[in-house]
Amino acid sequence: MRPGYTFILGYSVFGFIEGYEDQPVGLRIDGPKGWPVFSTLAPAGGAIRAKNFYALADSQLAMRPRLHLAKVHYPRGKDVPLTLAVFSETEVDQARLERLSGEAMAAMLDYFVGAGSAPFQHFTVFLEFLEPLSAKHSYGFGMEHLESFHAALAATDADPTEFPDPRLRYHIAHHVAHAWIPKRCYGEGYYPFSWAAAPKIDTIWFSEGFAQYAAIVAVAKDEDQRQQMLGRRFRSVLRDAAPELGRMPLRELSLLASARYVEDFRTAQITFSRGGLMAEEMDTRIRTETHGEKSLRDALRALVAWSGQNHRAFRIEELPVRFYETTGVDTKAILEKWMTPLN
Repeated sequence: MRPGYTFILGYSVFGFIEGYEDQPVGLRIDGPKGWPVFSTLAPAGGAIRAKNFYALADSQLAMRPRLHLAKVHYPRGKDVPLTLAVFSETEVDQARLERLSGEAMAAMLDYFVGAGSAPFQHFTVFLEFLEPLSAKHSYGFGMEHLESFHAALAATDADPTEFPDPRLRYHIAHHVAHAWIPKRCYGEGYYPFSWAAAPKIDTIWFSEGFAQYAAIVAVAKDEDQRQQMLGRRFRSVLRDAAPELGRMPLRELSLLASARYVEDFRTAQITFSRGGLMAEEMDTRIRTETHGEKSLRDALRALVAWSGQNHRAFRIEELPVRFYETTGVDTKAILEKWMTPLN
């Protein structure tokens, strides 16, 4: 809450009635007089409805007058209307934010669906640029949602010299990628949720590593930039990793990271870095053995479709099977290599 602005994360305020989690929900919000209400469930306005409790809890609400909303015009805007929501306690370049949001969204749609349809009817990029409330407050984390992405950034991040275009474009794209992975394609520890307890997720390496790798491939302008991004995002992390984390099998490391993702970000970084480099090695193997006719993108598109058709999580050992069905390339040895402790 800031003067003229309130932001509410659905998970933090909505409770569920046991046995009714899969029922549709209608939502009415009454705000202070003169404070329009915005919901990521209905970014264009009108009735606010969620198909189930998950969609309700996963949404975000904001009351303004200080929230700025804009419809982003980008090449695939007719396929997926894109809204940019910005609250800032400093000057921002609105046109720049709209351009980067549209570029990131278009890149991820091209990667995951190509000429097909997205699994959501609209999307919101929600950015906050905040002055720290005290020296103990820090910002920079983003959070993915079914139909949106929210980032609480520092006010200084509005300066392009502090957060250059390529970094911000990737930051947005990586979180848009999560609308597919893991929101709609996930390992066994992620979904279905046990709402009464925090999940123990054994596939953060997939949820984060593969999604981040997909975003790198989607936004990199050429191979040199792709390699630079892989080096900065993944390889440098492994070089500097604490030895005790490197000695952990990847599944156990992921379980640890699921409980300490923010408290000890080292566990998160090495988990998604090992997953991202697994994805890169699989992509290289698939491209090489198919002479460029197939790539990891084809495998991930098929995996997302399989998840939607079967309405269940994949088991870790199933991943190479699903990829082989689409590409004809065996990636089992690569999975096994990265799941074991690092040398």
